[in-house]
Amino acid sequence: MPSVSHLLCRFSSGSYPKIIYLQSAAISLKCKLSDNHKEVVETFEGKENCDALNELCLRYYKKVALSRAHYINRQMIFQNIKKYLKKTFHPSLTLKLFGSSVNGFGSKDSDVDVCLSNLPNTKQNKQRKHFEQIVRCLKKCKQFNDVEYIHSRVPIIKCIHKKSSLHFEFSLNNEWPIYNSKLLHRYSKIDERCLVLVHLIKYLVKQCNVVGPFHGYMSSYAYTIMVLFYLQQIDTPVLPVLQELKANDTKAQVQMVDGYSTYYFKQSNQELKSIWPKFNQNRMSCGELWMGMLHFYTNTDDFINGNCVITIRQHGFLSSKEKIYQQYPSLSRLWHKGRFRIEDPFELHRNLGSSLNSKTLPLIVKVFKESLKRCQSLTHEICEEEDWSPTLLLPTNRISSL
Repeated sequence: MPSVSHLLCRFSSGSYPKIIYLQSAAISLKCKLSDNHKEVVETFEGKENCDALNELCLRYYKKVALSRAHYINRQMIFQNIKKYLKKTFHPSLTLKLFGSSVNGFGSKDSDVDVCLSNLPNTKQNKQRKHFEQIVRCLKKCKQFNDVEYIHSRVPIIKCIHKKSSLHFEFSLNNEWPIYNSKLLHRYSKIDERCLVLVHLIKYLVKQCNVVGPFHGYMSSYAYTIMVLFYLQQIDTPVLPVLQELKANDTKAQVQMVDGYSTYYFKQSNQELKSIWPKFNQNRMSCGELWMGMLHFYTNTDDFINGNCVITIRQHGFLSSKEKIYQQYPSLSRLWHKGRFRIEDPFELHRNLGSSLNSKTLPLIVKVFKESLKRCQSLTHEICEEEDWSPTLLLPTNRISSL
């Protein structure tokens, strides 16, 4: 199995794999093919198969993606709730949306995440009491059902909007996800293929029950970072590294929050094109990229063994040793725990893969491998017979029997 350093190599000469998606999708897998990779080349035959997979991917995306109308509806509901709470609780209260509703990667059934801040008293115990008061306000509100207060390190209020059946989650002073949501939103506007792949991976891990930190897996946000990282690192990148690009605007301010920079390239795609020459140069289909990504994460020892950090804030290889011992020697135990390491793009001390353990990580790898195997066998005939069901993207046997 090749390492990341091998995968990042570029061939100047030599033979190429038979299938185009394997030539560039799995980070120049032209360089060193494992036995497993050769099996993929031999069993995945012809452009027709890839076309069928690509059409299946696009059909699923168009079916579940949050439309403009859905987005506007969520905004209207949010504005009504905002007006209600500022009137019934306190006018100083600030409400901000974050997560799937605003980061560009939302689906029609995504929860609506709301951050509450600027409560009247800054003391922790007073804020908790105010939070409980907000719970009472929401219970009195005729717009909501099933209002529930979840007592945890970061308190959460869960409720359901009656008319739309949307699930809402309110959290207190949870500011970092707002920055993350804005960064993801900027990535979502660069290339639609990243939207498709994020929806696919969310579907895969949800259907196979390999998502959720409370169950020993990772959050959907962590899986999103994995997709973006892959699309940044392939031989002809689909996405740039926005935190490395320097804006032409010299007035662009670098804002620091809790000692971390929140800078990233925010300008338009037209301006991005002028400073990033690889903009729109990758011509691969979503099906090709999807298979390349599954292959990449299941055939790279450096990720599975924790030798390499998945990070979207820099291009190229970042070893765990450099991350922990050179860049941030005071990192928390979360970076020393476990084998899979995913860096939060802003809160650099956070390891988004720390919730994985020796049992759950192999299951994720197995899900990816089995999904790749299933995708290899797809044809237009099979997809037509199954009415283009997205279940064709899943392992034949679900996680319980893998």
